[in-house]
Amino acid sequence: MKSSEARVNGDESTTSAARGVAAWMLDVQRGRPLPKTTGTRSGETKRPLDDDGSAQALLALLQSGGGMARESGWEEPSGRSDQERSDDPEGTHPNSAKPKKKRKSTHTVRKEEKAVLLENIRNLEAQLEFLRSQVITPTDTPAPLTNVVPPTASNTYLRDMIVEQQLCFAASRSILSQTLATDLPVPLQLFVHLGMLPADRRRTLTALKPKQLRLARRYIIERSRFMNLLRPHAATEYSVSTRGDTVCVRFFIDQFPGHDVLDIHDAVSYYTSNVEFTVGELNNNITIREDDESINEPGLSQHRLVTTADNGLVIDTNNVFFSQYDADERCGISVARFVDQDDLHPYRPHERLRHDIVAILLVTMEQSQVVVRRWVYVRHCRSDYIRVSEDVLMGFRERIGQWGDTMIHFIRRHVASRQNTDQKS
Repeated sequence: MKSSEARVNGDESTTSAARGVAAWMLDVQRGRPLPKTTGTRSGETKRPLDDDGSAQALLALLQSGGGMARESGWEEPSGRSDQERSDDPEGTHPNSAKPKKKRKSTHTVRKEEKAVLLENIRNLEAQLEFLRSQVITPTDTPAPLTNVVPPTASNTYLRDMIVEQQLCFAASRSILSQTLATDLPVPLQLFVHLGMLPADRRRTLTALKPKQLRLARRYIIERSRFMNLLRPHAATEYSVSTRGDTVCVRFFIDQFPGHDVLDIHDAVSYYTSNVEFTVGELNNNITIREDDESINEPGLSQHRLVTTADNGLVIDTNNVFFSQYDADERCGISVARFVDQDDLHPYRPHERLRHDIVAILLVTMEQSQVVVRRWVYVRHCRSDYIRVSEDVLMGFRERIGQWGDTMIHFIRRHVASRQNTDQKS
């Protein structure tokens, strides 16, 4: 009963003290003079006085600390008793208050923000400098060049490089020229062996025709792959092989403006069918044709020519001819190839000299202009039975490449005569 009355009196004193403090703070804010203090006993602090003694009650409450709270039965909000606090001094109990994170001062926050902004400024300045370096304006003055090679030295260096390249090309040409003297197989190296019977001979040539034409076209296209077909070109090479044969290789590119591919192809076919007359007329010698007429058909023929030179030597030439015209591609191709072995007309090494000929002639239309590409390989075979003087051999070497010239001269005359005939009519 007494404890209950004490608790009630304590609550009333606390409430009265709180009202007195509030009134006292209000007087201070309004500028009123502080209340007088009463005398203190030894060990007591002077307190402001008010009319109802509420200040004295508040001071007594503060001095008593938590005693009044304990006497009144008041506990901490956490619900922990004094015994629990003494048993858990480090605050590991689940109900213990968590330590608050230390708040950064305003000075520290501003300092960090300043550092970030300065880093952004440096990055932007670097990007701006890079963009300026990529732009050239008319007012820009070039930076002074350092370690620049003088023009005279650079020109000398370039001339030396050109000379070295030309020497490399010359070495490559020497490799190509050496192939003439090494007895390598000639292009279209398909062994041609004609039998005795006309049917067998025709069957052999019919089977060889597509192979020879396909290989010949591939070869001459590769031979002229990187060349300007609209400009004339001529190349001639002579050599003596290891067996003593005189070899001549010639390559030409000729243009026939104002003509048709079929007209030029027909002129080539007419030349091959009358080759004995054209060769004898242009070379001022006697040429006789000895061949089997049974093989003579469009696009396929066999010619065996016997030519008597002005020095009395007899030359034997045995060739087969293949030709084809493609109207869709407007392309004509003709091939002449020597016969390796002929059972009906064998070679006579004791009586005649042997000439082997391989010729490819391709007629195409290039930019509204007829272009003739021709490649000729002529070999004068050395004879072990017929002695030929050096003067005669020199003459052979000079005239050995005329076989292709006679053909192109005939084609030009033939086309010109037909054109004149068409104009008159």
